[in-house]
Amino acid sequence: MNAKLWIVMLATAVLALGGGAQAVDFYWDGAPDGGGSSADNNDDTGDNWVGDVAPGDNSSNTHIYGGNPAQTTANYNGGATTNDVDNIIFASDLTADFKITGDFRVTNDDPNVFQNSSRAIEIAGQYSNEPNIGGSGTGTLTMSGSVSRFNGSDGVTATINNAGFDILWSGTIGAGNDWWKITKQGAGKVTVSGTWGMIDTDDYGSDHYYLDVDAGTVEVTGTINGSVINVNGGTFKGGSGTVGYYIDGADSDVITLGASGTLNISGLTINFIELTGGVTEDEYVLVDYSAGGTLTTATNGATDDTFFNATNLPAGYSIVNDTANSQIKLVPEPVTMALISLGGIGLLVRRRRRA
Repeated sequence: MNAKLWIVMLATAVLALGGGAQAVDFYWDGAPDGGGSSADNNDDTGDNWVGDVAPGDNSSNTHIYGGNPAQTTANYNGGATTNDVDNIIFASDLTADFKITGDFRVTNDDPNVFQNSSRAIEIAGQYSNEPNIGGSGTGTLTMSGSVSRFNGSDGVTATINNAGFDILWSGTIGAGNDWWKITKQGAGKVTVSGTWGMIDTDDYGSDHYYLDVDAGTVEVTGTINGSVINVNGGTFKGGSGTVGYYIDGADSDVITLGASGTLNISGLTINFIELTGGVTEDEYVLVDYSAGGTLTTATNGATDDTFFNATNLPAGYSIVNDTANSQIKLVPEPVTMALISLGGIGLLVRRRRRA
């Protein structure tokens, strides 16, 4: 008997005997075991799984996509509710590119999407809870859907550990979330071409975002809003993207470069977002490179766009490079002039420019 079928049959029998929610592996084949075609590509259609038994809405289940499936798109329609699943694994023996659509909710705090294949994988559905991603594959992963809840509570963290594959994040993270943190690990690259973080002009503490880059590369060609970014190791590259910089009275965002990190802000645009507390301080640190690391900037002599571009600069403020303290700052313009006269500022970046 097929080993996968035996596992599914055994687990089904345990459940039938009142064993409760058990950790069960379900294998997608996209067709009835006896031959022919399935009626659709929905995850709750039994014919699409080995053993012709659907996983159901069970937070203990693992869904495995491998081999040579008859259908290469799985739709998590879930009826009237979002489907719960513990892990989604794209196996190393998967022979075709694969796509997930529909709505699903992952339920564990460890890596819950594993890209172990050499194929192009796309998750186009709505992904609820923290997006912990791992795997040993060499293919690619495209996150074109939305991460909608991030567990719905403050202080939730997620880890993206893509050692051998790159991720294109063309979808969104942020709708309906409280503050959260993503840590990037692994040697692979994450390109954020979509939007991370919703704009909330009410309060700095809520709906706020943190990004730690510990290894690999994060490049922004889209937008990251309201985020404190720590480049501890690896590379953060502004690309052609935008970072939404929150200011709320004494609170503000900052990009911090660690001694082992690389920060390239030559193409970055900082979009200043004033929250209800307004702009009240004599200075705001935008980039802190005092710990060392490698900082890459660019100068456009024609427009005086140095270090990065800026939009919605607060009235009466300028961006300067305080070389004495190894910080790029936002300061009132009279302070800018005074510091320049004292030789404490390296190069004026930009005076006010309207968006």
